[in-house]
Amino acid sequence: MEGGIAMSDTRPIGVFDSGLGGLSCIKTICKRMPNENVVYFGDTARTPYGDKARDTIIRFAIQIVEFLAHQDVKMILIACNTVSALCTDILREKFPSIPIISIIEPTVQHIAENRLKNVGIIATHATIKSGVYKRQLQARGIDSCSKACPVFVPLIENGFWEGKVIETVAHYYLDSFIETNSVENLVLGCTHYPFIQETIGELYPTVNFVNPSRIVVEEVIRVLKENDLCAPQDAAGVRKFFASDLSDGFLNMIRKVTHDDAADAEFAQVSDI
Repeated sequence: MEGGIAMSDTRPIGVFDSGLGGLSCIKTICKRMPNENVVYFGDTARTPYGDKARDTIIRFAIQIVEFLAHQDVKMILIACNTVSALCTDILREKFPSIPIISIIEPTVQHIAENRLKNVGIIATHATIKSGVYKRQLQARGIDSCSKACPVFVPLIENGFWEGKVIETVAHYYLDSFIETNSVENLVLGCTHYPFIQETIGELYPTVNFVNPSRIVVEEVIRVLKENDLCAPQDAAGVRKFFASDLSDGFLNMIRKVTHDDAADAEFAQVSDI
């Protein structure tokens, strides 16, 4: 604030994921912040991240944040649980001038504030192995159980959001996990998973699904307001999309989440930065 007048900042918000999963966050941003400019990067050539070594994931994340910094972003949302689990502190230390939002921290806060019980977490191998959800929930006195579901991401990347294939895989991963642990609240600990929430919700109608892709956008709004980084309310936000591999599936997803049949994406080879 200067002289009691709120400042405005039209620089874009940077958002990134290992592939198209982070578009679940873009979908919420379009609804909640239509005035904000956004630059999205999907590392579609190197997805999935969940089965890669920690050092590799860190290297990829630094390359992407460097790319987004070159786009003059005012904030970065890590729309990837795997990167949030392994790289948040490293990225914040390396890029101290850019607010960096992890998808995990506001999700844990949401669970604690709403006093959710019998919490189950499904995510990639890397996220589960990191133990970050379990540690942060334990610090708030909340017990949880977890399950790696690595096949979901490649299926979703290839358009399998409903039907027998995704249902069979869901039964394989979740039937025993939910029953044995009496799971009442299931955290979709990968931003790809909201795209199959409707399908798996029909299989487990008594389970409440916790969607970090929606929760984290509220944290983005809070930080923007707190730091006077909001775009003018009457602005028409522009979304730019970049990917390391421009597949038809990625382009179709962009058009679906933005409700814009003319939306397009550009190729970016972040490893060269």
